[in-house]
Amino acid sequence: MSTRQPINRRAFLRTVMIGAGAGLLAACGGAPTAPAPTSGPAVEPTTAAPAQPVATTAATAAPAATAAPVTDAAAGYMPSPIDGVPPAYKAFPKVFVKTVESPPGSGGVMRTLQFVYQPPVLPHDQNTYWQGLEKRLNQRVDADLTPADTFTEKLATVLASGSLPDVITINPHYENAHLKAVKDGAFTDLTPYLTGDALKEYPNLASFPPYLWENVKIDGKIYGLPRETGRVSSILIFRQDWAEKIGNPNPKNAQEFFDLMVAFSKNDPDGDGSSDTYGLAGYQYAAPWLKFMFRVPNVWRLNKDGTLTHEIETDEYKLMLEWQRKLFEAGGYHPDAAAPTFNGKEQFASGKIGAYNDGIGALPGSTGVRFRTRAANPKANVIGFVPVGYDGGKAVAHNGRGYWGMASISATAGADPQRVKELLRIMNYYAAPFGSEEWLYMRYGAEGVEHTVNPDGTRTLTEKGKQEIGDLNYLAFPPIVLSYDVPGDAEDQQALFKAYVEIGIDNPVAAFASPTEAAKGSELGTLLNDSLNDIVAGRKPLSSHDQTVAAWRSRGGDQIRAEYQEQLAKKA
Repeated sequence: MSTRQPINRRAFLRTVMIGAGAGLLAACGGAPTAPAPTSGPAVEPTTAAPAQPVATTAATAAPAATAAPVTDAAAGYMPSPIDGVPPAYKAFPKVFVKTVESPPGSGGVMRTLQFVYQPPVLPHDQNTYWQGLEKRLNQRVDADLTPADTFTEKLATVLASGSLPDVITINPHYENAHLKAVKDGAFTDLTPYLTGDALKEYPNLASFPPYLWENVKIDGKIYGLPRETGRVSSILIFRQDWAEKIGNPNPKNAQEFFDLMVAFSKNDPDGDGSSDTYGLAGYQYAAPWLKFMFRVPNVWRLNKDGTLTHEIETDEYKLMLEWQRKLFEAGGYHPDAAAPTFNGKEQFASGKIGAYNDGIGALPGSTGVRFRTRAANPKANVIGFVPVGYDGGKAVAHNGRGYWGMASISATAGADPQRVKELLRIMNYYAAPFGSEEWLYMRYGAEGVEHTVNPDGTRTLTEKGKQEIGDLNYLAFPPIVLSYDVPGDAEDQQALFKAYVEIGIDNPVAAFASPTEAAKGSELGTLLNDSLNDIVAGRKPLSSHDQTVAAWRSRGGDQIRAEYQEQLAKKA
């Protein structure tokens, strides 16, 4: 529960894989058909007219561009019902279309420095995927794929050398060294190239959701291509069948949800005759979702006088803390939930807990938690629970910034405007949408070499493909879409996105960056997590939260607030 809520690496990859494909375009693959969610908080696919979009930060720099379906009708295209909800496909396409008519490069070399999470790929001379990508781009790709946990050190070395690659992936909203590099002029201001009519030169980039172009800005300028993760991040994954057995499948407020979690712990919801199940996992990991129920601000609340109030300073946050402590005392949490080795996902999949917080991409697909839970119990009905207000009123959800990191063009390459345009054309190829020939190659390589085609049209990487592709394509990403090899999952997931987006509230400083937060966010996040855990578990009194707030303010919180307020005042 850090100040900025940094995304867990694996949760990020799950989310990105919704739009990148893993065996197919899925958070984590496919599964036997899962039942559609039922009533109440369970999300149902809807055919009703879309509700009015939730108010979000309007993009002023880029035109609103909606990606048109590029696949054949058999893929079952379902357009986005409202802004912030990805389009979906009921099936994998059988026909792929071109979105880039000719190779975008001019025959030179593109040097990249990329932070990656997967193991190293085969070297260039042994890697037919890498060579095939270069042929399609008409550009030699000299890629330095650096593990994410050592990337900041590598970037510092490269910056100090003065010899910058053409394209570098950075994460300036979370890494202070990256933010400092931007402010020191290491990267090209892409605003003139990626706003207004100029953006139309790169149709695949123009299809990015408009809010991304606003949120990716630093000091009002665009310094990189955002790699989309979606507006919705944290959800509560929930055993609806347990709730039905207990007798309250549709809790309408915090008290009813409290009673349900206690019943999960004490009333044998799995029917095995043993008291071996529990309600929630992890105080800190359930907290993101619980904030929605108690209408806690999305990190910051913007007051009428232009000042900011942090979530931990609000009455709503304190009310959530008190509720969590009472739930712990009543036995609604797994007793080991705070242990460093406790794995909520595994405990849920094995039928030991009835609810836990995770990324929205963790739910569907053959390696998703719904399938894994049903593998142990075929009758399990696993859903994404839509939050209810603690007092029976409307809940909120927290809109995310919508991306994780960006692909930036170095100031060295940016000295030549024609080179900038060439690099943007190349990244336009990398960002080709789902259903295009370019997307198919970027994700799976060549048929019969890096992947095989399954009877249902989905694609599976060969061992060669796994060794060759890895994160080599991890430069610019297409907009995410929802498609899975489980009938019904795409519709269900789109409806779940819609339900969360409809009650979503923005972080008022999502489009800004704080140097102090980038530097101290992790330290302050640990302070808040430790305090929350101690209070919920009864090791410290509720009153100790005031001391935590004071410590947070003195150790950097007030400075972070001041930096954001200054930027808000300039924009006003």
